[in-house]
Amino acid sequence: MRRLALVALCILAAACASASAAAPLRPITQDMFAAEAEVDLAQMSLHERGFYFHDIIVGTGRQAYTGLTVHIGYVVRLPDGSEVDRAEPERPLRFKLGERQSIPALEVTLRSMKVGGVRQLVVPPNLAYGSRGRGKVPANATLVMIVRLVRVE
Repeated sequence: MRRLALVALCILAAACASASAAAPLRPITQDMFAAEAEVDLAQMSLHERGFYFHDIIVGTGRQAYTGLTVHIGYVVRLPDGSEVDRAEPERPLRFKLGERQSIPALEVTLRSMKVGGVRQLVVPPNLAYGSRGRGKVPANATLVMIVRLVRVE
């Protein structure tokens, strides 16, 4: 039993070491965004975790928090403005907060939103898909997201 636990710890440590060995982060600056990305860092707040955010609409409905299931609509763009992912509010993405079913920045930002809220995020790679990328999102990509909290249950 102890040997199995030790093996599991070694695997976990190796995974963490390889994640931290990812390409160094490029600081997020205004000059990295094309006009089509519609990013104005001067109008955004820097979260302590390292992503930028700005409320487009402040929600007035139920607060989202860990353990609840959230339904979100979103658009994800790259800094050049090209769209790489989308979920319409009529067919939202659904997941439980706190179970690592989404990227870290999204998990964090949703915990401070209320239903009806719309927020823009600028997310560095380490709080998005990192060095592995996903689908149309290339490795080490900074993401520009517009997120709408549709429902909380």
